[in-house]
Amino acid sequence: MEESGEVLLNRGMDQIGKVAKDAEAFAVLRGSLENHITFLELQLNDVLRMSGAHKEGIIMSAAAKEANLKFGRVRSNLITQIEIQRFSFGEPTRFSVGGDVIQAVSARSNKGGKPLGKHWDAMWAAIAVQLYVGNLQPKTQADIERAMKDWFAANNFEIGETAIRDRARVLWLKYQTAE
Repeated sequence: MEESGEVLLNRGMDQIGKVAKDAEAFAVLRGSLENHITFLELQLNDVLRMSGAHKEGIIMSAAAKEANLKFGRVRSNLITQIEIQRFSFGEPTRFSVGGDVIQAVSARSNKGGKPLGKHWDAMWAAIAVQLYVGNLQPKTQADIERAMKDWFAANNFEIGETAIRDRARVLWLKYQTAE
């Protein structure tokens, strides 16, 4: 899994780097890697489910626990590698928290419009997958907040407590209604 991520990263660096070396090009490369990591995680969950090591969101074996730990290390290594490449793409992007939105700050001027909160989309996709495969079975709103905080921490985003709590509350209310 790590090798396939490294191949994607290296090819992306070669191909995207030939076209552009700015913050937007880096964002495309990072997004591709994040999508690939999500795909790999889904594949791992399928393998664990088919092997009987992972059933209805409950890890059934030590092997499944070890597989999840190793995958966490793979994810961390790939994210570290992409962040190292950030400096190959012009001025490094700095992230600053403005209210509950993280805005990328670069040397280029803003072309207008509100910056997209792609980090929120990626987080919601990850939470949806966790709910779907049963890795997240919240008993309280705090469980959802914790899962959101864990995702942001794993992906090197600093998000305010209020922004997370407000969004977790919306999901928790919908989740309770659906049960």
